[in-house]
Amino acid sequence: MQSYHDVQERVFSCFKGLAIGDAIGKQTESLKFEEIKEWFPEGISGLHGAINTVMPRYDGKHYLWRFGETTDDTEQSISIARVIANGTPLSHTSVGKELMLCRKSNRPTLLLGKFQQIGDPSRIAFEGNGCGAAMRVAPIGALYSSEKINELVNADQI
Repeated sequence: MQSYHDVQERVFSCFKGLAIGDAIGKQTESLKFEEIKEWFPEGISGLHGAINTVMPRYDGKHYLWRFGETTDDTEQSISIARVIANGTPLSHTSVGKELMLCRKSNRPTLLLGKFQQIGDPSRIAFEGNGCGAAMRVAPIGALYSSEKINELVNADQI
């Protein structure tokens, strides 16, 4: 049987990997393939700038994305982890309440911003086509006991 420390280290490593991958991927977020080749002709091999310096493609824009900074996907993953770690029953609404507190990418032109403007944590949004959902489920696998799989599957069924 694994010790608490071993499990804790694995969970920490899961979130650390998620955040690092998000920060590396952020460098190409919203770029078309041709633009990625323009900005990164040798490909992506990690962070391509000093941590906390503005990425050149964002210099002079209304938002200054920095090397090493994560996106809203990491913030939202942590929100889901917070629900589980606090012992709150996992449900659409309990996760929605945590998402209301997120501050990255919450502009009214983006889906999270629209969700927050409506102010209903139980709202189900059917819009969106990103891969962020794949990141946001990581806390469930890392923190939710497999012994409660039926509870998880049946939570807040729609």
